[in-house]
Amino acid sequence: MALALLIYWFALILAGIATIPDQLGLAEAAFYNLGVIYGLSGTNIPDPYSTIDLCENIGIRKIRLLEHNDYVMLALNNTGHFEVSIGVRNDELPEVASSVQAAESWYELRVKPYHHGVIFDYIVVGNDAIPGPYSAYLAPALENMMEAISVWEAGTSTKVTTVVSDSVLNPRFPPSVAAFKPEIKLYMEKVLKAIRKSRPVQSRLMVNVFPYYDYAAGIIPKDFAVFGRDKPYFWDSNLGYWNMFDALVDAFYWAISGVGVDGVFVEVAATGWPSAGNDKFTTSAIAAEYNQNLMEHIVNGNGTPYAPWFIEGFLYSLYNEDKKPVGPAQHFGLFNPDQTPAYPFSVPRDPPTPEAERVIKG
Repeated sequence: MALALLIYWFALILAGIATIPDQLGLAEAAFYNLGVIYGLSGTNIPDPYSTIDLCENIGIRKIRLLEHNDYVMLALNNTGHFEVSIGVRNDELPEVASSVQAAESWYELRVKPYHHGVIFDYIVVGNDAIPGPYSAYLAPALENMMEAISVWEAGTSTKVTTVVSDSVLNPRFPPSVAAFKPEIKLYMEKVLKAIRKSRPVQSRLMVNVFPYYDYAAGIIPKDFAVFGRDKPYFWDSNLGYWNMFDALVDAFYWAISGVGVDGVFVEVAATGWPSAGNDKFTTSAIAAEYNQNLMEHIVNGNGTPYAPWFIEGFLYSLYNEDKKPVGPAQHFGLFNPDQTPAYPFSVPRDPPTPEAERVIKG
């Protein structure tokens, strides 16, 4: 695993040099590693055209859709500078897993009409499908989707992956002893092998990382949850952990290594903090602190103690969504449905100067 990580590090550097447009500054290119989830579970979610304008204004260039939506795809078509990730719903997994032809049909209806006008970064096959009733369908669905993409787009840069949360891990701490739960270990091994087969270089597993839940459960202190410590909270051998985000990401790296699948790297599928819904644990001030510090953490490019390179991922989410279950789930948005900020934050660019940030005031 160590050799693969080193190779990956150099590949990232070379890829970054080769692909960053001349007109972008270095810090903007770094922020390009962080996108946002555009959820639609609300009664007054803004239309996709104004949403695209909003993302452009705040400097977001990566958008993740949890499922296909023609209206959103039409708005994104021919914009030219957004990377789009689109999801296969869990209830679609049995059909996609049934045959390559079924995966081709899914792709032909939802991706192919837009593949000349949209940059597809990922097709995300399933969301938190393991553990659960769709676990056995996930690996064959991934394999079929990869085959379907190769039929339509030889040499495509579109990647295929899935999303899991830390519910697949036990234990989680310290990161070096993290492992997949015995009852789902075989499923995870098959999924990881499928992902690895799809892309021998830079294959990714997406993971949900939410320190909020550990803080709200009283497991960790606030400063460790929100990147607020000035020294490590704990040491794992010679690796010092200053925040829970890094500890969770590295726990997945160790769990992947534990099933003997080399060369699969971790990308953050979703992370964020609710600004209301659970009393003192979900104030707008804490949400602002977490998300602001998270953005700075992504931009600085230092990665995690075990994996010291650029982290890529998605903030959850762009808007507050009132069709989510009552409570914190409705309040993860950076913005309200009227596109006013849920709280003030700054989108980082170059080393911190007033000219180097776009300040979004609440």
